[in-house]
Amino acid sequence: MEHSQSASDLYDINSPTTPKPTSTAMDIDRPPMSPITPITPNPSDLVSSLGSGISRASTSTAPLTASLPPWRKQTSNNPAHPSRILKRHTKAFTDKIAKLRLRLAPIHPLPTGPPHPAFPATYLHFYLLTEDELDSMARYYSQVSPDAYTFMYPECMRWDKAFLSPSNEKSEGGANGEEYWRLTKSQRLWIKRRKFGKFIGLRGCETPVEEIKMRVRMLEVKARRDVEMAVGRGAKWM
Repeated sequence: MEHSQSASDLYDINSPTTPKPTSTAMDIDRPPMSPITPITPNPSDLVSSLGSGISRASTSTAPLTASLPPWRKQTSNNPAHPSRILKRHTKAFTDKIAKLRLRLAPIHPLPTGPPHPAFPATYLHFYLLTEDELDSMARYYSQVSPDAYTFMYPECMRWDKAFLSPSNEKSEGGANGEEYWRLTKSQRLWIKRRKFGKFIGLRGCETPVEEIKMRVRMLEVKARRDVEMAVGRGAKWM
């Protein structure tokens, strides 16, 4: 054919005037591609999206704040905050410290002599007294074994050796019943300290009702055992 051209004539890479390739049968049905246009962002849209992101971030921290313990919430009206608790209890704390620092007047034994070496100098030393020190001071001031000077003090300890004897000690948390009157080591120490505090004139050392009930129970148990022993001895001689 006259108008036919060879492939080398149509696509001569060395020729600056090489025509563009003609469409083939496969390219005829393909829709033409539209040119890609660059997208320019709108500044107002950026500001609005940034504001919405900030608002979402601020609202997302609400559950974290709500989950904090009461003392971690840094608010001036939070009653559980350490600063407010300290401010609320400062007066009670300082009053307690001032009471523990109060000095106690020593008591001299009768008829004469210096105060006991373990005599407490302050309220704090009074609460730190051991059972051995309390026993020693009770003997030093003639309160364990009554003598001519026992009742010449302003107040007596009324030291019940049978009731306060370590041989009658009950284990911590022991059962009640017939052994109700027995004392644990901590109970015995508390009663001895209370008796000594009453002896030197401290307030709040009156005998509680529970202690009286325990002593009555001890006397009941002792009386019943004495009766049982007497009956047993009588039956033996019959």
